[in-house]
Amino acid sequence: MRGACGECGLRFEREAGYFLGAMYFSYGLSILAGLPAFLAAWNAGWEPFPTGLVVTACIAAATPLSWRLSRVLWLHLDQSFDPR
Repeated sequence: MRGACGECGLRFEREAGYFLGAMYFSYGLSILAGLPAFLAAWNAGWEPFPTGLVVTACIAAATPLSWRLSRVLWLHLDQSFDPR
């Protein structure tokens, strides 16, 4: 990840551990990624172990996107409260 925005110069990592808040967004996005697979498997009457494998695979497949998106969401939330 770049250290600052190429257009406006905003420093992305303002202090050590800045993106710790992005973990909360990432958790929510992971739930959203696994929920459809869980509901489909549950409605189909699958056993817990195969259901867990499918849900885990869906979450793992969505991780690269949710990792980046969670940082972007955290930056936007932080900028709305503290635009310095």
